[in-house]
Amino acid sequence: MLDDLHWSDGASVELIAQVATLTAFEPLLLICALRPDRRAAAWGLIDRLPSSLAGSFHRIDLEPLDAGATQTLLSNLLTVEDMPEAVRRRILERSEGNPFYLEEVLRSLIDAGQITREGDRWHVTGEIKDEAIPETLAGVLSARIDRLPEITKKVAQTASVIGRVFQHRLLETVCRTDPSHIEHIEPHLATLSYEQLVREKAREPEREFIFKHALTCDAAYSLLLKSKRREMHGLVGNALETLFADRRDEYAAVLAHHFDEAGDVPRAIHYARRAADSARDLFASREEVEQRERVLALVSNWVDAPPEARIDAITEWTAVRHRLNQYDGVLEKLKEAVELARPLGDDRRLAAALSWTGNIYMVTGFPIFGFPYVMEARDIAEKLGDERMMLLPLFAATWSMVDRDPSKAITALDQVIDLARKQNAFDVLGHAMTYRAVSLARLGRFAEARKEVEAALPFALRAGSPVKEADIHIGAGMAYYELGDIEKGLEHSRIGAEGAFRVNGAQCACAGYLGIGRGKFEQSKFDDALTNFDLSLSFAGGPSMETFANQIKGMTAAAEIEKGQEPGIFGLREAIRHAEDFGDLFVVATMRQRLARALLRQGSPEEASSLLEQAVAYYRERAMLPYLQSAMDLMAEIDDCTGRFEEARRHRAEAQSLKTRIDKSDSQVDDGGGLVPDQSPPAPGAPIPQGEAQAPRPGG
Repeated sequence: MLDDLHWSDGASVELIAQVATLTAFEPLLLICALRPDRRAAAWGLIDRLPSSLAGSFHRIDLEPLDAGATQTLLSNLLTVEDMPEAVRRRILERSEGNPFYLEEVLRSLIDAGQITREGDRWHVTGEIKDEAIPETLAGVLSARIDRLPEITKKVAQTASVIGRVFQHRLLETVCRTDPSHIEHIEPHLATLSYEQLVREKAREPEREFIFKHALTCDAAYSLLLKSKRREMHGLVGNALETLFADRRDEYAAVLAHHFDEAGDVPRAIHYARRAADSARDLFASREEVEQRERVLALVSNWVDAPPEARIDAITEWTAVRHRLNQYDGVLEKLKEAVELARPLGDDRRLAAALSWTGNIYMVTGFPIFGFPYVMEARDIAEKLGDERMMLLPLFAATWSMVDRDPSKAITALDQVIDLARKQNAFDVLGHAMTYRAVSLARLGRFAEARKEVEAALPFALRAGSPVKEADIHIGAGMAYYELGDIEKGLEHSRIGAEGAFRVNGAQCACAGYLGIGRGKFEQSKFDDALTNFDLSLSFAGGPSMETFANQIKGMTAAAEIEKGQEPGIFGLREAIRHAEDFGDLFVVATMRQRLARALLRQGSPEEASSLLEQAVAYYRERAMLPYLQSAMDLMAEIDDCTGRFEEARRHRAEAQSLKTRIDKSDSQVDDGGGLVPDQSPPAPGAPIPQGEAQAPRPGG
């Protein structure tokens, strides 16, 4: 039973989602209670679990009580025989069907002495004025807390600063260090428990209490003056640091909150960064971006902030915004980081700011502006001898561009290639050419792609860096896979992976072993594929590799499906959802196609058809001919299973038309390696008519 799920962090929600998939084949029941708050991380479960659990998922929406039920509850809570009808009516109207309001307003009237007990009966002691019945629940709760004995009220307010759930020893420590110096809190907790404002939540491993309702906590907090709140947050932060010295990473987000509210900027920044790093390690990007933005805001408002702190805050925030495909305002911040870094003489920070600036220009479609930043970052990396720094300026940007839209990627990479030739930047040149080959192949322009990758490979020997040499081979491996040449794809993926591994190029090794796994998968050697996917995943640490990690998990799930392992279906669904969260639309489309094939085998053709239609729309919009051809073949299989034979015929005809078109394009190349003019493919992004479309690589 999981209560108050609306307060869960993203990592906990992800764990719940993973465990929930077990309900399909294990005797497991999960009951989750949460408020209807669409901003909460847990609300995503409402959207994602129905599709992945089907009949195992049941949703129960709790509505306010209707008038009759509200009246019955009021009578059941407390029978006051002589309560005036006008008072009863006001209570019922103001409750708006909220049972908690009814409870609290009755307790408030009892606390105020306006309802008393005589023997076994309750009576109204006098006139109950309108103002005695607050219009809101918050007003009722504030009135109840305000009537408490002064010291008991202070204990409640101190607890509210800690939060809805508070540890006994933490509250005790803060109360003793507060200027009012409350030595013994036990009697006051007993009073608060008797009044049903708080209750004991746990005894082991730590004695904890909880406010009966979040609004009770809020009401106690609202009664504190702002200056007192600031002081109390500082005391809570200090106590947490002391009492949980060995668990500061676990409490980092809480410590950041308290020191932020206390106005202790340096410590707030310190703990917010630790919390962000922990979230990053859990791939909890939503939590990470929240903490990175806290750091950025704190540094911005810190008059004496060192420029290094500002630069780090910007680049770390940029990294997570990039993973979430959120680019508004990023370049403006990076410009500031570059301007701050130049006069410092700090090459590493300058290179990081330059590298990110170049990357963001690349992925947002302005490579000509980004290239100078990339080249300057590369020159600094060479001077520092930092192989990893040399790799990153183009690696993430080109991969991202090709996956988003191969037609637009070709235009952008043409500019990168032209600039790299002029500056004899052979590492960048070879890298960009292999990714251009990948883009061409995804559009069905196989002859051009083959020539491009063959022209790119000699630059691997002139790259000047083992990591960049490996990077070029990995790009070549990707291109050969897109061309359907599995043996060459495996050969170059292996060269790249092993070369990167020898020089500890983790990101490059990750991509290389993913490539080997892909080749083994295409050869139906699924055990070998899984071994290489596991190895690839071991290198996928850190924020820059989060999207890779999701692709690896998706391919792992696909291999498990091929081996007949049932959890693979759930793993693939989760990988699709993660890809949707990060805007990896290419990965979403290809994984949907894999899942559609698996569902067809399992006897779920209707769901398979729905998934595949979404993938088809993506391929068609981007003129990805080989992918569309493969999807049409699969669509025809689904149609056959559902008796839609006319649709099956039409889809097979379109697939054949696509194949013919690709084959013609592949064979008609002039001496210069370009397409014959009248056979050129449609303009980038142009819609492809059904029946004369363009296609996905064999196997999808």
